[in-house]
Amino acid sequence: MTAMRILFVAPYVPPRVRVRPFELIRTLSRLGHRIHLVMLRPPEDRWAPDARLREACERVDEFPLSRGRTLLNAGLALAGTGPLQAAYARHSGAAAHVAALARPEAFDVLHVEHLRGAGLARGASGVPVVFDAVDSIAHLFEQTVCHAARWPQRWTARLDLRRTERFEARAPYLFRRLLVTSPVDRDAFIR
Repeated sequence: MTAMRILFVAPYVPPRVRVRPFELIRTLSRLGHRIHLVMLRPPEDRWAPDARLREACERVDEFPLSRGRTLLNAGLALAGTGPLQAAYARHSGAAAHVAALARPEAFDVLHVEHLRGAGLARGASGVPVVFDAVDSIAHLFEQTVCHAARWPQRWTARLDLRRTERFEARAPYLFRRLLVTSPVDRDAFIR
């Protein structure tokens, strides 16, 4: 197997608590692939440990994302039609950095993690982009609208549901490959 050069883009710190991306990075590294991680550090990840993650990566570029920035991103997104989840992690510096790195002579593939990370790969055109949606966020919002215990959660999910459905309907056409965790999520994207 030929080792791949992977530009891995995450809208958060993928520590051991987020077992899926953390173990994916570690496994790819153990298989001999070279990982360059570009990650945001949003306010909820302020204290997230990253030493073991850094050990698995050839390089890690980190961009802090403040609470003020996430609130401004969400507020500005209300006037648009895109998913609020995607707007939460908007970071022009990180997106420009990813676009500059994504060159075929440097990387074989760009792996972008989660709906929140999708915008970070928008300007990347030099290498194939794999969108790891993880879950269908629209499917999660459908469940939240019906079953959340508190009205603010139901209201927020209802507000972002249609926006997220529109994005997820286009996602298979925006990226070279789309990954999801389960058949339920696959069916939600197909639907």
